[in-house]
Amino acid sequence: MAAQTKLNHPVGKDQGPADLAEAQRSAALRPRHTAAAALAGIIQEQQTKREQAHREGLPALSRLVTVALRNSGQSRICGRFLLGLYNGEAFPFNLVSLRGLDDELHQDCLRVLTLDASPVKEVHEYIHGGQQVWNQLAHLWGDRTHG
Repeated sequence: MAAQTKLNHPVGKDQGPADLAEAQRSAALRPRHTAAAALAGIIQEQQTKREQAHREGLPALSRLVTVALRNSGQSRICGRFLLGLYNGEAFPFNLVSLRGLDDELHQDCLRVLTLDASPVKEVHEYIHGGQQVWNQLAHLWGDRTHG
């Protein structure tokens, strides 16, 4: 009969019912721990990307505002881009216009766009006196004929 018990008991002779129950609980929890670890990794990765977007986007925004307040073709494009982020309905922006920027300003637009992808606050609120600055941009570049 002892031999028959061994054959019917797949766990083996050194594991008893308590060990089997613990192994089953552990196996059942493993997917949850794996999913929780994966979720924690995704959250950490998103946080790292947000931090990078702020680290790169804020100086880029400052550079774009500086250029937008000047009087050149690139100023118009930067100003229209910033106004479009601020209020795309009131200030539509033609993305093809970005082709008129030098490489560094083009990259700055992409950095600011990344910053604004998951906004912590409105784009103009990142700049000291932002509302006044955006009012000035609207005065300079807000005419829809500037496209």
